[in-house]
Amino acid sequence: MNNYFVGTKETPHHISVGAILVNNEHKIACHYYGETTIRKYPQNFYTLMHETLEINETLEQTLERGLKEEFSMRGEIGRYVGSLVVGYSAQDVRVEKTVLYFLCRLVSIDDVRDFSDPETVSEIKWMGIDELIEIMEKQGQLHGASADESKILRDVKKYYLE
Repeated sequence: MNNYFVGTKETPHHISVGAILVNNEHKIACHYYGETTIRKYPQNFYTLMHETLEINETLEQTLERGLKEEFSMRGEIGRYVGSLVVGYSAQDVRVEKTVLYFLCRLVSIDDVRDFSDPETVSEIKWMGIDELIEIMEKQGQLHGASADESKILRDVKKYYLE
């Protein structure tokens, strides 16, 4: 059975779950793609963790899997904090991607990342929320709305971290 959560020509909608993973120092984990990059991200690019839902998987299971596969970390969900809807092109069709974001508290870090996941070419950085907002706003100006997660981070700062 095909995963109908992945945007394709036949099903031009994509649903992912994102994590704003916060440690005890109130820093947020993010991917940083420096000189080495994967097809969907430019060089020197920052992004939060997001994972596509799989069939028969809950949002919580997707979040747990994404944190493990991409960051080799475990987090505890605190709350749902909002969503972003952006568009991208795939198979000559415009796909609408919705990312549902959850604020999570860091529980543990594994020593080794699973390098079978394509996102593991990134470096994991812990950043202050203000610095990450500024970086993502600039990315949005350079690369479009899909590169800018600053709106969700501003909401997290305003409503949940102060």
